[in-house]
Amino acid sequence: MRFLASTSALLVTALAFSQQTGIGTKPDLVVRSTQNSGGVGAWDLVQMVVALAIVFGLLKWALPKLVSRMNKKLSAKDGSSITVEESASFGGGNLQIVTARGRTLLLCVSQSGVTFLADLTADKPVKEEPAFFEMVDKAVELVPDEKDRVALERLNRLTG
Repeated sequence: MRFLASTSALLVTALAFSQQTGIGTKPDLVVRSTQNSGGVGAWDLVQMVVALAIVFGLLKWALPKLVSRMNKKLSAKDGSSITVEESASFGGGNLQIVTARGRTLLLCVSQSGVTFLADLTADKPVKEEPAFFEMVDKAVELVPDEKDRVALERLNRLTG
């Protein structure tokens, strides 16, 4: 990859210097220039196509590889308690659902920074203990059926 970049830079530099005439000397004001100042020549068109091909190649292949390397550096290590569950893009940035230490958070990531939007952690249902008077009322309502009565009578006879 470095070889391709350095070769391209040298090629572009060589092409730029090859167009200059009389390097290091002052232009002659008496003699008119022999270059055609009107219109675009075939060589100019070739240079433009080569430059566009280089730029397109960099955008198509080099830039995604560079971005993926940067994302690897920014990701959490294996075994980390931070995970990105879901992500959605919009014009101003990204919405991300992140789980960290048992909490689920909705974050907005934009150029201006990271903004906390909401805590999406599912609330655990709180098990409410009944009050004492509710337990007494419930115990009074329970009337032992016939099997329970027989069992209690046997128990009373045994313990005597």
